[in-house]
Amino acid sequence: MSTGSSVPKAALLRVATKPHYMSFLSLILKPLAYLGLPAYILHRFSQTSPLIRYHLHNILYVCSLSFCSTLGFCVALPLSLVGRRYDVNYVVARTFYAIFSRLVGVEIIVEGEEHLKTRPCVFVGNHQSMLDVLCLGRCVNAGCRRCICGSRQ
Repeated sequence: MSTGSSVPKAALLRVATKPHYMSFLSLILKPLAYLGLPAYILHRFSQTSPLIRYHLHNILYVCSLSFCSTLGFCVALPLSLVGRRYDVNYVVARTFYAIFSRLVGVEIIVEGEEHLKTRPCVFVGNHQSMLDVLCLGRCVNAGCRRCICGSRQ
């Protein structure tokens, strides 16, 4: 006689599992799939409309600056522990230059860069555009001992 259920007990205990490598690949590929198409569409529109290009560059600027400031926060303690606390400015500035200049397609050429490595210097940004942060990021050298930012209105 049957005892109430026609489903075999082995089928009730079976649990479907995914291989672990599939979950790792999905962590990488899903965000690329979700962000890839909108990024491609924005890139195509930015080539045709200066207004869209302007707003896209602003978004990329804020995202790059946010990422680099978070990176600076994360590397400050380890660099301080190894005795290189002044290199935080260098890491943040150069990372911002490396990321943002490639995203936007801007290259900064520094004339007389050899003088920056041998003498003290003062950088002055007049904040007429957002590119002064990019220029400072290009000019800061490793071992820069002091970095003072100020504004006078």
